[in-house]
Amino acid sequence: VNMGYHCAIYSREMDKRSIFQRICCIEGVDSSSWTRQRFTNGESAIITRIASNKTTPLRVYDDLSNINDICARIRLDHIRFGTRVVIVDYIQLVRGDKKEGREREVSGVAWQLKELALALQITILAPSQLNKDMQARESGDIENHCDQMLVIAKSSKDDEEDKGRRLVKITKNRNGESDRRCIYQFTGANYSFREVEETEADIIPAKESKQYSKRHADN
Repeated sequence: VNMGYHCAIYSREMDKRSIFQRICCIEGVDSSSWTRQRFTNGESAIITRIASNKTTPLRVYDDLSNINDICARIRLDHIRFGTRVVIVDYIQLVRGDKKEGREREVSGVAWQLKELALALQITILAPSQLNKDMQARESGDIENHCDQMLVIAKSSKDDEEDKGRRLVKITKNRNGESDRRCIYQFTGANYSFREVEETEADIIPAKESKQYSKRHADN
């Protein structure tokens, strides 16, 4: 968005209001201000500016759940606005063809997003839940279909050492280097991550770890 590219978010995880609040936090509104519903003059100015800005190249949809409807809207927006980047959050919440079972349904969703990205020459980011073995939940084909894959997980098994640190690892990259990793620190006040130096406490989570993570497939 900051580079001027038109982007779109198709969210089945959060509604438009929640996404709007997070965008405001990224721009400088403290997340606790939303809880208290009390804002500083500066925060109020940020909220007003974002709410009244009709030219921001970002569109958010929270009313589409079927993959065919989502793909049709992406095609239309690509024609109308020149959409370059699309986020579909997240794969397991998107409905597909249920006739051949759940695994085939999820695989079909991932494949349609892959084909659409290739046809329109755009970037589609499709977050996916992981199971306890650190694999994409409900369909291994998600990893097969994507061009790049990032795994985001806790950087340490020890919750005391964790403190909002997250390991980001490139596990697949068809057009470049893979197996790279870095550590990011999460700041809850503005829902942001910043890269930090790795310490001895930061480890690659073992496959048997049952922690919750997400894997991002970049089609």
